Amino acid sequence: MSHRSQRKGSRQQKQQKLQLQEHLPRQRVQRRRREQRDQRQWQERRAERGRREERREEQREERERERSREAVQETIDNMYKENQTDLPQPFRQEPQVERFPEPHREQLSEPPREQLPEPQVEHIQEPRVQRLPPLSNFKFWVWLLSLGFCLGYWIGRAVARRAPRATEAFHLAIRVFALEVGRFAFSSLNQLARSLAHVVSTYGGFWEFVVLLVMLTMYLAREEPAGDNPHRDGNVADESSDDEFYSLDGVWTNGNTPEEPWVLEPDSDSDSISEDVVARDA
Repeated sequence: MSHRSQRKGSRQQKQQKLQLQEHLPRQRVQRRRREQRDQRQWQERRAERGRREERREEQREERERERSREAVQETIDNMYKENQTDLPQPFRQEPQVERFPEPHREQLSEPPREQLPEPQVEHIQEPRVQRLPPLSNFKFWVWLLSLGFCLGYWIGRAVARRAPRATEAFHLAIRVFALEVGRFAFSSLNQLARSLAHVVSTYGGFWEFVVLLVMLTMYLAREEPAGDNPHRDGNVADESSDDEFYSLDGVWTNGNTPEEPWVLEPDSDSDSISEDVVARDA
């Protein structure tokens, strides 16, 4: 069998296979959908072609009407020029404008126009409000922070002598705040170093930053009064203090039952009570 006969046989087999597949339900549905899609696209293309033809026809009619109008107007103008007689008014009367007016004739015919002043727009002025200096004023904020640290240190030290238990929570909050600020600052250490170097190179005053850093270190690592927390363990339950305002020792027991506070009596009264007891026993 030759090669041509083999190709013919393979082509016939393919055609038979396609004819058999067309009778399957899925192939029928796909063929129907394909035919519907092709028909819809053909209808859309036909409608678009019809619309384009209509637009071209309208434009052609408009151009024809414009040409006929111009031809009629040109005929009337030519008749008027030839006869120099009064004719009926044309269909479209246009103002007589010279195509190339001479400048000196135009200047003589028209009076000089007055130059009108431009309208003055009154801008609404915002009220001037004295605002705080911005963050760019770095030295002001450095001075303000240093003043705040100093005042906070001395006020905290004065309050700690009177109410040690109340200041423990404040000291803990200060340490936590410093820790969070340090963690946030050192998380972007490169950017912080660049900004600090820029500020130092711009404003100068390197020793101002050194002094501020030393003051901050002294505030965080300061020495607390010895009587408040001698063991440095944070437990102030068993400490003795002259101020009993925050102390609840002797008033509430472990069972949360109130009892009478124990008060020391003077030595003279205790001696008299003991003498009465000895005399009664005797």
